[in-house]
Amino acid sequence: MKLFNNNKLTRKQLRREVCIVAKSLGVNRVAFNNKAKFVCGSYNSKNKNIFIDTKQDKKDLLCTFFHELAHHTAVKNRKWLPYHTNPSTPNLTALRKFNIENGIDKIARTLWYKYVDTKVWGKYKYGYPKTQKQYLVNNFFKYFSKF
Repeated sequence: MKLFNNNKLTRKQLRREVCIVAKSLGVNRVAFNNKAKFVCGSYNSKNKNIFIDTKQDKKDLLCTFFHELAHHTAVKNRKWLPYHTNPSTPNLTALRKFNIENGIDKIARTLWYKYVDTKVWGKYKYGYPKTQKQYLVNNFFKYFSKF
């Protein structure tokens, strides 16, 4: 049975379900707030915490959760560790960061189909679609490479 099988949940109920799934998969904490300026979510590999911005509709919030959960899964599987532990590593070009994020989206899509009833919620929405690769590489990843 899929855990996310009801899109009629209130935002509070959805957040509670997200926290239950996250805890069962080894995430320490899921924090929700509406203070984000540039990102919809993030994952901290040191403390295993996920942050999710609440200024999203319910499906986008759920997609963000699965994207960040995919980062957690990748770290547990020791994938792309330099990116997860020190994203400002010099040999991580903007193109490489995009390719890693796209790989994370593929893991997220797998998790989505495992836990989410697609008849209710629909398909997973890629955060870093290949159709926007050049734009994201030229703008987003180069901008954030400075920090």
